[in-house]
Amino acid sequence: KYIVTDQPVIETRQARVIGGGRVQLRKCPGGKRIKWLRPGDRLTVYAWTDEWCVTDKGYVDSEYLAGE
Repeated sequence: KYIVTDQPVIETRQARVIGGGRVQLRKCPGGKRIKWLRPGDRLTVYAWTDEWCVTDKGYVDSEYLAGE
């Protein structure tokens, strides 16, 4: 027996912060900064678009993340 729902399947993936300096972790896209991330920090990503990544801690500009 199967349960059918309209909920999307969320596939998480690991990513790390890249770049030469600090990267802002934000509450929402373009929103208030929560904290600074440093190159090498690792995050769990739930959604990845051309501009923003939804992570386990907040939003990050996708330019500064690399998938693992």
